Amino acid sequence: MDTKNAIRVALSKEPEMNEELKHTLSLVNEKSECDVVLDFSKAGVITSASLSLLLKLKTLQKESGQRLLLCKVPKVTRKILVATGIDGLFEFADDKAS
Repeated sequence: MDTKNAIRVALSKEPEMNEELKHTLSLVNEKSECDVVLDFSKAGVITSASLSLLLKLKTLQKESGQRLLLCKVPKVTRKILVATGIDGLFEFADDKAS
């Protein structure tokens, strides 16, 4: 991952997470050739609205050939991704440096 062309976002708990994901989507639309790193270390449970935005962001990144990396995802959010069957769509890391 080219860290110079990466957008790094430290996500907050809901409902701020939803707004941060919306903002990230608009940044990606403006600057299409960038990887995205989402840091979930301060985030709690992800809502369905934010999950939908996360999927849109993944689609945009895939279409542009860029990476979306989720780091420090809490167990509860990881369980939601597994339960919905979409965990395999995402790339995970234990920390931002990875």
